[in-house]
Amino acid sequence: VMNKLALNGHRFEFDYLKPDIQKILCKNKFLSKYGYEKITDQNQTTIQFLELKPNQGDEFLTYIQSELLRRPELPKLSELLKKKMTESIFEIFQNAKTHSKSEEIITCGQFFPNKNTIEFSITDIGIGIKENVCKFFHRDVSATKAIEWAIQSGHSTKDNITGGLGFAILREFTE
Repeated sequence: VMNKLALNGHRFEFDYLKPDIQKILCKNKFLSKYGYEKITDQNQTTIQFLELKPNQGDEFLTYIQSELLRRPELPKLSELLKKKMTESIFEIFQNAKTHSKSEEIITCGQFFPNKNTIEFSITDIGIGIKENVCKFFHRDVSATKAIEWAIQSGHSTKDNITGGLGFAILREFTE
């Protein structure tokens, strides 16, 4: 059975979706948007799917506070550290807003207890990092090199503005 999804005018098709992945995407409410069964997350391991407009920064801040930074799986964080992490994650949201020219920013995540990891995604369907970095340097750069450059502290494709702090700070927590 071919499954088709449409998101922000873009169509996605897949021939097969692994049952365990489908179950997660039903629990986090992504697939339920497309008519799939809603599944209650008994284990509370999902970080709910959320679609936002670029001007919904306050809603995003509330979301990361309630859905991500209050997760019991995270180590106990001081208020100052929570504030820094919030600012860093919010900068990534702002980057999606500023650089991608997207009409929508999508976010969700999942905690994997067996691996003791949280995977969290902030996605847009706009201009990507590679395209922005290539324009900035006026030459073709691989996607890998573009991302490696963009996540360095102080790097930004915005004119006369330093950036990259959000990525740089978060890298300290993820490596």
